[in-house]
Amino acid sequence: MNSSMEKMPQTQTPQSQPIFYTPVKDIVEKIKENEVGVIRDNELVYLVMNRPDNNFNPEYVEKLHKCLDEIEMIEGPKFMVTIGKSTRLFSSGMDISSGKDDPSIISKLPGILQTVIQRIHLLPFPTLCVFNGSALAGGLFFGLAHDYVLMRNGKTYISMAELIYGVTIPIYFTAFIQQQLAPYAIRKLKYGKRFNAKDALNLNIVENIFDDYEQLETQIKELKGSANLCKYKQQIKQTKLNLSYISLQHSPEVQRQTIKLEQPKL
Repeated sequence: MNSSMEKMPQTQTPQSQPIFYTPVKDIVEKIKENEVGVIRDNELVYLVMNRPDNNFNPEYVEKLHKCLDEIEMIEGPKFMVTIGKSTRLFSSGMDISSGKDDPSIISKLPGILQTVIQRIHLLPFPTLCVFNGSALAGGLFFGLAHDYVLMRNGKTYISMAELIYGVTIPIYFTAFIQQQLAPYAIRKLKYGKRFNAKDALNLNIVENIFDDYEQLETQIKELKGSANLCKYKQQIKQTKLNLSYISLQHSPEVQRQTIKLEQPKL
């Protein structure tokens, strides 16, 4: 498996003293030759993506699932932070070149990508995605699967770029984005236009924007307070299932009955 799991040193300090966190820049540098890896820093658990363009093919999605297996096994409070090592491109979406030798893979890619998007969206603990580079097409949907999204200010942009190339967005993804974003934001995105960080913030697509790692670390610390809610894992997962009921009806996983979909519970 081309992934790594590393635990940063944790200093036992009295409750009255602050906990020291590893700088995000140092976290991402821990992932060197691996395409994806997991690093734990106190209650923060980083999922660091390090593939060229971080585009999704069957092998890469499988590695992501194995990393998520590791993260789910971590006991105690946790707050997952997904971040790309590159500051140019967070993810360009699906890896169309993976169908070069087997064209049938192309038609399977949306369903394969959906498995990891759906899994992240239903994780029973808080999640954050950092768009430290541009997020396009499936990469944007992948990021929106998280509970919170932060975005680097500057040349970074988001786009439903598949529309530019005449690709129809499958119904699961359209149902999913309707539950994640306001109708006004979807109307702006649906023709594939690029939006920078300030636009994304104004459209309420992201929670906040940052200029540098120092600002990012401050914003992560502001959001991570919800990590203590992990003790209610079952309630969190059921609530997320309830909120996702409509989009899950269009899920191939549900249709294959690998997920038992029940009516929302009160």
